Parts: sequence; structure tokens; C-alpha cells
Amino acid sequence: MLEVWHAAEGDPWKLDVHAPGLGASAWELRRDLFGLLVSENRNAGENWRNGAWTKLIRIRQTDRMPLAVLRRLGEQLPEGSTVRLHGTGRRASLPTTIRITDDVLWLLGLWVAEGSMHERGKNALLTLSGEVDLLDRAEAIIRRDLGLHVVRVPASPARAASLFVHSVLLLRLMDHLGFDGNRKRIPGWILGLPLNRLKWFLEGYREGDGVHSGLKLEQAVRHEFSTVHEELKDDLVVAFARFGLVPSIGWYESRIRNKTGDRRYPFWHLTLARVSPWSMLEWDAGVEQKLNARATGDLVWAKVTAIEEIEATPLVYDFSVPGFENFWAGSGVMAHNTYGPRMRKNDGRATVTFLHQALEGKPLTVFGDGSQTRSLCYVDDLIRGLYLLAMSGEHMPVNIGNPNHEVTMVELAQACIRVTGSSSQIVFEALPVDDPRERRPEITRAREILGWKPEVDLDEGLRRWLRALGREPAT
Repeated sequence: MLEVWHAAEGDPWKLDVHAPGLGASAWELRRDLFGLLVSENRNAGENWRNGAWTKLIRIRQTDRMPLAVLRRLGEQLPEGSTVRLHGTGRRASLPTTIRITDDVLWLLGLWVAEGSMHERGKNALLTLSGEVDLLDRAEAIIRRDLGLHVVRVPASPARAASLFVHSVLLLRLMDHLGFDGNRKRIPGWILGLPLNRLKWFLEGYREGDGVHSGLKLEQAVRHEFSTVHEELKDDLVVAFARFGLVPSIGWYESRIRNKTGDRRYPFWHLTLARVSPWSMLEWDAGVEQKLNARATGDLVWAKVTAIEEIEATPLVYDFSVPGFENFWAGSGVMAHNTYGPRMRKNDGRATVTFLHQALEGKPLTVFGDGSQTRSLCYVDDLIRGLYLLAMSGEHMPVNIGNPNHEVTMVELAQACIRVTGSSSQIVFEALPVDDPRERRPEITRAREILGWKPEVDLDEGLRRWLRALGREPAT
């Protein structure tokens, strides 16, 4: 939550941290902290000295202090510490460290299906609507994992049962997780999770907006989802593809007639039929789907007759997370670490994250010591390679990437700062256990068969990207 607050607001005097023993530690350094308070957070008027001592005494008594004071102490926060907005009166607290458990992923999926956020001034709340048993489970997770108070509203003839959570910090957390502006999306970091984690988000979404009751649930023949958000529709397609599944997609309109005439409500409808096993919670162990061939205009949808695992070779190699899932490939092009315009801000990959953090003047977050490498290929080079492959008669796998620009994560962060002219700093976080140390494609076949090689270097690619965003690169 300290990272969330730094990204959202940045003012360390507006966030309080609470943990047993902090008051005693602060009192031992009270003279140093007195200087901090009077120099950076001084009371107005003649009694500023008394005001500073009053704050120190309150810190000692409550074990709660502003984040700015905690940083001066240099204390390591113990397990169970909490944060809240600074000020008097009752304010909602959140754990300093929030674990993204399977239950939290389920809750996020349910929120995408049936939730919303509202904020006006200091009034901020998150809402969820749905069946009582779903709200019971959601409330238990919110109370246990987030430590927040939940208000319940029973169902009425006009609306479904709901729950409300009042917390500015919770909304900042949702923004940080990729749901800013009430966006109904599946953020890139969720789409990239191992399948045994991703399934919990999809299960929460299904229970909120899919087949979750009645005869259709008992028959367990197909999954059906409807959404008015085109981006969410695309995200669901990607999520299902992670399991090797292909939904059918339709665009429809419903009409409701009232006193003012007919009103149209367009929406997307996704259907996953003939899937075995039916339960999403079993898909990570293996799932099959029977497809029927059909033609739509110039497109032909054919039956899948066989799926074969491709052995890792110098041409096609495994990006998998050991112990979780395998990398599958067939004939065609393998694109490696592409970057450029039109990447989504919350895509989750390092290049787009670093660039937008630099543009916004935020710290660039590097995981581990930043020595892990990626080979980055600008999108124009990729498209040129795709065209050459399409015009050739080649039917075996071909790698398209840029082995000449294998850079460390620190070097990539520095390049983004350099090209944007940003004053951002680089900060380091713990390295995920499944983060690959090296990614560098072998493009011999692309050179020999297609006569292709990358032409755009990293700095030039970043400059083109900035111009596409309407920003002038630094000179």
C-alpha cells in the first residue's frame, strides 16, 4: 500500500502507518523528529513548538505516525501493520501488505462482472451487487483480507442485494491494479498469471456474469457471457485462449419499449460450448473443446484435428513457468517482445510500464536487481517480418525479434528516462520467482528465408512511440 500511495498521491504526510511499537521507536528519536516536524509540517501561529511536541506524544500513545516520519525512522514494518488516510475521526484502514490470494482474484473477477466505484470529494465507495451467497463470500474476503467494514443492503423489487465499502485507499488500490476510472477490463498482469491463478479470476467473473444458476448450470453444456464493453470482450477472448479455448462471439441489441419510445442496448455475447470439463476451476489440469467448422465471409473455421506439443529447439523454445504450464507452438511466426504505439497502458509488460511511469514523473519499478534481460523489437520491424512471411511459401516456425538489442531491465528503464527527459528515479522491488532471466531470439531462419532483419534501435523506437502519443522526445 505504500507503493500504491506513492504512485497515486505521493505526499507522505497524508498517509498514516500503524504498527505496535512504532510509538516507542519514535519517542527514542523524538528530538530528530521534532526537527522534521517543525521544518516540514509546522503548525501556524505562535505555539508551533507545542504543536510539534503534541504530535510526538500522540505518536507515542497511538503507535500511528505519518509515512514521512516512518521514513525518517527507517523502521521495518512488522507483520500486521496498517495504513489509513491522515486526519482525525474514524477512517478505514488497510493492511500495509495485501496478498493477492486466490480469493482476492475471485473477488476482482466478481467486481468486473457486478461491481462499480464512485468518488466525489472525500466520499469514495466500492459497490457489488448480486445474489446473497455471492455477497456473503465477497464480504468475508473483504473483511478478512482487506480488514474493511462492509455495509449490506437487502434486495428490493427495484434492485438486487448489494454491499458497499467506503474507503479512498481501496479505490486507489483498485486504480493501481488496473481498474482506474471504473474500467471493466482484465489487466495485463492478471492475463499473464499462471493458469492455476487465472482460473480464480474467471470463476469470480462467471459467478457474477455467466451461467451460475438454474437449468443451464445443471446441464453444464456451455458458458455464456454478455458485456457492453468491447475491451472486456477482447480480454475474455485472450483469457480463454490461455487455456486453448475459442469462444463464439456475437454482437446484439436488446430493445426496451417505454413511454418515450424504444431504447436500444447493444452488447457482446460470448459462448464457450462443448468444453470438458465444464468447471473453470479444473481447466488448468487440462481442458478440451469440440469445434465445428463453418465459413464467415472469407474466413473458414476448421475443426482442430490434433494438438501436439512442440519440443524446445533453437527455433521454438519454452517461455513457460516451471511446474505450471507449457509453451505450445505450431507453424507460423513467433513474435518476441514487441513494443510500440497502441500498447495498452496497463498491459503489464516492462516497456509500456516504464514509459508511462517516466512520462508521469513516477518512479520506475524494476524487479530484482534489474540484471534480467529482454530483446526488444519495434512493431514496424515485426509487421515487415509478418508481411514477408505471409508472402513466402514457408510453413515452418520463424522467429521475429531483435537479438541485437538485448538489454537489462535497468538499461531499459534508463532508456525510457533518457528519451522522455523525465526526472523519475528507479526503485527496486522483490523479483518474482517465475521471472525469466534471459530472452533472446534466434533469427537465422528469418535472415536466410525472408531476408529480414530488425532495423529500428531501441532509442529510435521509443522516440517514434512518444511522437505517436503526441509527445516530443527529449534531445
